[in-house]
Amino acid sequence: MGPWYWLTLTVKLKHIDDRMPYGYPTRSLEIRTDSGIITTPTRMVTNHEYNQKAQTPSDITLDDTVSLYMGRFSYKALENFLTEDRPYELLCNRLRVHKQRTYAHLGITLLKPTSNPEQQELFSIEKHLQKFYRMIIRIQIDNGYNPVSIPIPRNTPGAKQIMTDIYKMLEKDNLSCIFFFELGKGFPELLHHAADNLEQPIIGFQYKRFDKAVQSYEAMRSYHDRDIAFIVANTLRSDSKFGNLSTVHYMPFLSNDVFSTMVPGPMIPDDLPNDPHERDKEMRSRRLQWLHRLQLFDKNQLTLNHLVQKRFDIDKLLIEIGQPNNTTLRTMLDHFEEAGMSDNDLKLRRLSAFTKIHESKASSAELNEFSKRIKENGVKEYVDEDGKNTLKRAVTQLGGGR
Repeated sequence: MGPWYWLTLTVKLKHIDDRMPYGYPTRSLEIRTDSGIITTPTRMVTNHEYNQKAQTPSDITLDDTVSLYMGRFSYKALENFLTEDRPYELLCNRLRVHKQRTYAHLGITLLKPTSNPEQQELFSIEKHLQKFYRMIIRIQIDNGYNPVSIPIPRNTPGAKQIMTDIYKMLEKDNLSCIFFFELGKGFPELLHHAADNLEQPIIGFQYKRFDKAVQSYEAMRSYHDRDIAFIVANTLRSDSKFGNLSTVHYMPFLSNDVFSTMVPGPMIPDDLPNDPHERDKEMRSRRLQWLHRLQLFDKNQLTLNHLVQKRFDIDKLLIEIGQPNNTTLRTMLDHFEEAGMSDNDLKLRRLSAFTKIHESKASSAELNEFSKRIKENGVKEYVDEDGKNTLKRAVTQLGGGR
């Protein structure tokens, strides 16, 4: 298994549409690697979505020109990673498997500590912070990842010097890097350092809502006409503030380029009653709750709607994933209520997985269409189309337009 090396990694701004009566221009970039060309805006396919694909009863292919392995360390997991051998070995195996199942032109892994006071205290000790970076850089290089992703947790001591040192170290080995930041206080200064001093062509950040990080988004906006791609990790799947609008479909209106939805952490099941009858009753209740939480992506309205409302067209859904004649999926969707009444979770897991994979496929196709509208200076007409009222309200509020 060879590394994801390439001689070139370049970003070129191709089109800007600034005719919208809102505050942020939309744009389209070309990201070139030796593996191929990526046109933005586009989605990343995450390790969670690859896992969901494996549970979907079909041979659906994912549009994975960009892939993301997202791993988060709780404080305990981070402590174990820094002191024990087994966590490193297991993570190495997961990265290897992830790389084997993707055909991406750009493969990214983001190994990110969760932000909490304990983690900040741990990283306030320089040797711990240096060891963390040493280990995550080594594990990415050994598994053939290039660029190497470097998370910069909030309040990292000496962040700019760390960035400079890592950049120079990787450059000596003909490797590049992507810095991933957290939005908020201090981000504009770090962005300036990455973009202007280190001349990074790709810059990443952890998603945060616009109204909670307006100065960070304003700082990014100032680079909207530069050859710099912004990668947004871990967006909400939908935003209840904007009528359950798909979050990745309004992020381009903040001059961002490549997006991934949230990778959920491991599920910790609640305790069940000891009595068998009560336990079965509780399990049935949980399956029904799970069924009622499932959402389907509406490609026309760009919203996520609850499956149980049954306002979906099965033929349309199957066409959108390239499986118009798949009788297994058709039967599953036609009788989706049965998944909530089954005696085991298999039907629900498959149904839930389908909703994620359909969204990945249909959303990627819609972003491709949106990219064409940017090239044609047709973004305003796109937003004004019938059915996109939710998007129009959202981008008006986001950009402060009239």
